[in-house]
Amino acid sequence: MAIWAALLLLVPVPSLGQGLKTGSVHWTGEFEFTRTNDAGQTNELYIFGDQPKVNLLFEGLFVEDGLHRGEFGIGKTILVHKLIIKPYAGLTTDGAVFTPVVAIWNLWGRTAVYIADPKFYQSDKPNTLYQKASFALTKSVAWQVRWERFQVFGVPTVFNRLGVERRLWVRSNTIGVNSHIHVAGFVDTTNKQPGLAVGFRWQ
Repeated sequence: MAIWAALLLLVPVPSLGQGLKTGSVHWTGEFEFTRTNDAGQTNELYIFGDQPKVNLLFEGLFVEDGLHRGEFGIGKTILVHKLIIKPYAGLTTDGAVFTPVVAIWNLWGRTAVYIADPKFYQSDKPNTLYQKASFALTKSVAWQVRWERFQVFGVPTVFNRLGVERRLWVRSNTIGVNSHIHVAGFVDTTNKQPGLAVGFRWQ
């Protein structure tokens, strides 16, 4: 819980009419709660702070089986035609160096997002790779197909989740005009079980 409290203190108070923006920094983020039979509940908090020269990334992870972790990284936005690439580098509270990359691009008038988040440990802990992708099924992006995969190097895939996400808009000049609640049902093909993810994104 200390990780969550520390990260929440970093959330800025927004200026009215600007969304979550303080000075030159535009803040976006996500809370998500995921539930499966074997892993129980997983709570995640992401906060992104984008500005012209540097981007900031904060993450808090709380898993019911006992894993609690905080992450901090810095990065840069790279524009290549219609492709936006955001590479980061940082450290985690459990002793890893992580180098996540976020890629956002427009395909056939619809938004696609891909995230690769590798972690490299200096201790005897195994390295890991988390991947997530989504693609808008409609031009309004209210319906999305999403995929998540988590691998621990040296052992089989921990989970491989494929599902559909529904977004319910909460448009506001205060919290961001693209903010929304999201609900996603998925099937974990590795563990042969269904799951549910519910969250909120401010954008």
